[in-house]
Amino acid sequence: MNNTFVPLVCVECITFNHSAYVRETLDGFSKQETSFPFVCTIIDDASTDNEQDVINGYLSDFFDFSAGGLSYRRETDDYQFVFAQHKKNVHCFFAVYLLKYNHNSIGKNKLPYTEEWLSKAKYLAFCEGDDYWIDPLKLQKQVDFLERNEDYGLVHTNLYSNTDGKITKSFKKSKTRNYEEVLLNTEIGTLTVLMRSSIFMDYLTEIKPSERGWFVIGDAPIWKYAAYRSKVILLEDITSMYRFHASSISHSGNFENKAKIVKTAHDIKCYYNKYYSPKERFEYLQKSIDKSYFQSYLEVCACFGKTKNAISFIRGFKENISWKEKLYYFSLYIIERLKIFYHVICD
Repeated sequence: MNNTFVPLVCVECITFNHSAYVRETLDGFSKQETSFPFVCTIIDDASTDNEQDVINGYLSDFFDFSAGGLSYRRETDDYQFVFAQHKKNVHCFFAVYLLKYNHNSIGKNKLPYTEEWLSKAKYLAFCEGDDYWIDPLKLQKQVDFLERNEDYGLVHTNLYSNTDGKITKSFKKSKTRNYEEVLLNTEIGTLTVLMRSSIFMDYLTEIKPSERGWFVIGDAPIWKYAAYRSKVILLEDITSMYRFHASSISHSGNFENKAKIVKTAHDIKCYYNKYYSPKERFEYLQKSIDKSYFQSYLEVCACFGKTKNAISFIRGFKENISWKEKLYYFSLYIIERLKIFYHVICD
């Protein structure tokens, strides 16, 4: 079956210890209303919280394992694999890899498990096992747009965020973004993305693992490459729910982790500016990149009250920032610290 099945969309779902959330994720996939077949490649990285049992239970409840069905299984030293078609949504297929040992802890790449599906699909979508889609037409809307607009390579949408049960809405009007906009500051929610698989595969080929191994922020470099290769557009639709977790590296309450994320984001921008920006735009873009980093680092220092770190950073920062600008940004740092102090006293 895997040799003849050709999905139009491949959905990549990497999950670990998301047993409390993963059913909503799987529901979001199963409820997609499409005119085309799509496959959800779900890779559980040897969870220790019973998540694999949750996924197996979901498959048993909603997927067709009858004698006349399209399901099959296989097992290797690395994983147990299940492929099946949804009982009611005939366009929805799951390709589930239940890993036998944690790949992330030993730096083993999980991408080869999805490549057999990704190589056939025209489009690629993403959603981790603690996030979920709330719009049943998410994939259909995005595919329809890319089918009509060959010069676009990536489409993303607005989303909701869930922070400890508090729901906030991210809403921006529809807009086409070019390479420079995405390079400098465009935020793209991973779970809202649909992109052309060919661009993603070219990204993996062109930027070698040895070059992107330090990226840490795994998705931002992909979006920048997509914007280099094609147009990128935000659709106004709110399609997804994103969960904030304080324990994740990007949202940790740890100063060192926050500072590392800011530094890595800056290095990624510098990498793309060096190798992909037009030479005549390099200096202008580099100044914008350095100023953004300077300001972002001071904002992190302000949040954690790291005045000594801020002063040391200001003294040591020599790229494209004048002392007049340094004083301006440091004044913003002081104001931010005063605001935080005021709220602590008043609350």
